[in-house]
Amino acid sequence: CECDPKGALDASCSKFGGQCTCRRNVVGRKCDRCMASYTGFPNCRKCECSPVGSVSPDCDVTGHCTCTRGFGGRKCDRCASYGYYGYPNCKACNCDTRGSLSTFCGSWGQCQCRMNFEGLKCDQCRVGYYDFPRCKQCGCNPAGIQSAKIAHCTCKENVQGAECEQCKSMHFGLSIFNPKGCRPCGCNLNGTLGSIGDCDKDHGRCNCKAHVTGRECGRCADGYYGYQAADTFGCKRCNCKVGNSFGSYCDGFTGQCACMSNVGGIHCDR
Repeated sequence: CECDPKGALDASCSKFGGQCTCRRNVVGRKCDRCMASYTGFPNCRKCECSPVGSVSPDCDVTGHCTCTRGFGGRKCDRCASYGYYGYPNCKACNCDTRGSLSTFCGSWGQCQCRMNFEGLKCDQCRVGYYDFPRCKQCGCNPAGIQSAKIAHCTCKENVQGAECEQCKSMHFGLSIFNPKGCRPCGCNLNGTLGSIGDCDKDHGRCNCKAHVTGRECGRCADGYYGYQAADTFGCKRCNCKVGNSFGSYCDGFTGQCACMSNVGGIHCDR
C-alpha cells in the first residue's frame, strides 16, 4: 500500500486502486499531501488566501499565497508595501519622482514630497514657487499668493501688491490660512470719521469718531450714549450729576444715569 504514516489513518488501503484512508484535509493515493487550498502537511490547515488580492485560493508549502499585482502579505490581504495604497482597491501611488522622496505613499495616497513641492503625487510646486519641476521661489508673499505655477504672482481675492504682500482697501489681517488672504474691515460707517470704511491693516481697528469705540466703531464709548451717524462725535456725553449718581456712565441707548436713592432725572439732577 505504501500509505504515508503521517497522512494516513492506518497502513491499510483499498484492494481496488490502492487508495489509503487519509486524515482530514489530506489527499493523494498514499495520503501524502494536503488537499487544494490547504497547507502544512500533515497538519493541513486552510490557506485563507484573500479572494480580493490572490490569484487563486491555493498557497505553497510555506503558506504563502500568490498575489495579484499591487497586493502583498502572506495571504495577499494588504497592499504591496512598494508603491500601492487603499486596500482592497490597492491603487498605484504613482508618485512623481521629480517631486517625491520615494515611490511610497500613505494610506490616502499622499506621497512624500521634496522641499518646494506639493500635491497628492508631489507633481506641482508649493505655494510661493513656480516652474515645475524646477520649482524656483517666486518672491511672492506665501500668505497672499493664490498660484505659484508662473513667475508672476497671482494674488488671493482680497490681496494686492506686486508680491501679494498687502491687503486691499477695507481689508486687514493677511494670513496664509485665509483662502481669500484678508478679512473685511466691517467698519460701521455711522461711527467712523468721514464715514470711511478702511481700517488698520494689521489689527483691523477702524478710525472711530471721538465718542465712539469698538474695533468696528459700532458703539458709544463709556460715559456716552445715543449712537448716531448725524452726530459729529458719534455719541452724546452722559453728563451724570456728580454726587447724585453712581458714576459717569449711563445707558448707551437712553442716556439714563444710575441715580442714588431719592434722586431722579435722566442726569440725576433732580
